[in-house]
Amino acid sequence: MELNGKNQKQILKDTIIRNKYLFIILILALFLRVYGLSTMGLGVDETLTIKQAQDFSQISYLAKTVEFSPPLYYLIVFTIFQATHDFFYVRLFSAIMGIILVLLIFILTREIFGENTATIAAFLAAINPSLIAYSHLMRNYEFFFVLIFLTIIFTKKYAKTGKNLANLAASNVIMLLTAYHGFFILAAECLFLKLSKVKNRIIIGLIAIAVIALLPLIPLLLKRTADWNAIYAKIYFLNLGQIAIDFFYMLYKLSIGGLTLKTAIAITPALFIVIPVALFLFFKGIWIEKGRDYVLHYFLLIPAGIALVFGLTGSLMFNHKYLAYLIPIFLIFVANGLAKIKNQKLQKILLAIIIVCWFVAILTFYSISKTDGWNAYLGL
Repeated sequence: MELNGKNQKQILKDTIIRNKYLFIILILALFLRVYGLSTMGLGVDETLTIKQAQDFSQISYLAKTVEFSPPLYYLIVFTIFQATHDFFYVRLFSAIMGIILVLLIFILTREIFGENTATIAAFLAAINPSLIAYSHLMRNYEFFFVLIFLTIIFTKKYAKTGKNLANLAASNVIMLLTAYHGFFILAAECLFLKLSKVKNRIIIGLIAIAVIALLPLIPLLLKRTADWNAIYAKIYFLNLGQIAIDFFYMLYKLSIGGLTLKTAIAITPALFIVIPVALFLFFKGIWIEKGRDYVLHYFLLIPAGIALVFGLTGSLMFNHKYLAYLIPIFLIFVANGLAKIKNQKLQKILLAIIIVCWFVAILTFYSISKTDGWNAYLGL
């Protein structure tokens, strides 16, 4: 009995320590996402967000002519701006979504790989230069990332327990009303549920709810896809070659933390140092032990595969810009790769390389972000 009491005390102590680390990571994520928020230059495409925040009619007009996104995020932006009359709070919404994303990455990773890997994954997400940059951007990226991770969590839970179906259906609808690329995520979700022996009528019902919710926007989606593909075909006339370039460029961007930093020549050595480290850890982390949960593999590979098929037809759907949601999943596999290394000294060295190189990128981001058009310089 006494031994059992000691074990319970030790478990409680370990839980408190782990929560303390998570709390510190979330504070770090908060600081990195709020710092410089009020001094940001105007990013490319943010002018579209501003127009939609100031004038409700612009949401419908731009969705038909320029934007390639459903209107939900812009309705949120319009509401925030009308309530505050300050674009700082619009940026703050993205920053808050970025912090929530770090927490969701911890929760999902803990369920699949355990506490240690979850702590590493949350830390990597907190300091990832691309996720920090997206958290400063008045666009729908961070909100979309959060919805994707909620969808993955609800999918996993429903497949295991048969609970949270309403939450899963709601997250699907909100995700699709935020970004059309949510269809890629829905496809991965349905395949995972099918192979998890979920009843066909449930899967068909989830698809039907999502399609019905998006029904008013389907004519618009088809028109905008045709418009964009016409432009895309003129620019990327060698589709197969462009796909190969985009695929390797995507791996490159994921490895360096997501930023290309076109104007920062001095940062290049740091980026080339981190590439082999990040890719080594990613490929080590993606091979998981038998009996583990493969849910992340579905949400990584199925959407990328669908995008590849679209790309072979000359569609704009395969483009590194539209696969940004892979970054958080990539980080989880990198964290798993780190956690699998038994040599603690080597583990610390590899983590230190990532930290140093990414912080060089973060500092460069903060210096560039005061300039108008900053996200174009960063390849976002």
